[in-house]
Amino acid sequence: MERKLLVPDADGRLRITDEGRALHQRAAETQQASRPHVHAGVPDEEYLVTPKVLQRKIPQAGGDVSPA
Repeated sequence: MERKLLVPDADGRLRITDEGRALHQRAAETQQASRPHVHAGVPDEEYLVTPKVLQRKIPQAGGDVSPA
């Protein structure tokens, strides 16, 4: 299924479509609404360390964390 959330412009650069913009907005609203619940009881220091730890562990499990 192709949703056309991004489309190339005349210069070949990708541009977000209205549908893509709406989906991005809904995702941001969902993230903002769930953050207090997900973050509850986790000090900011621990919250900020988590991505760094995961970036070190993913390659050990055979994953790739390099930029696309």
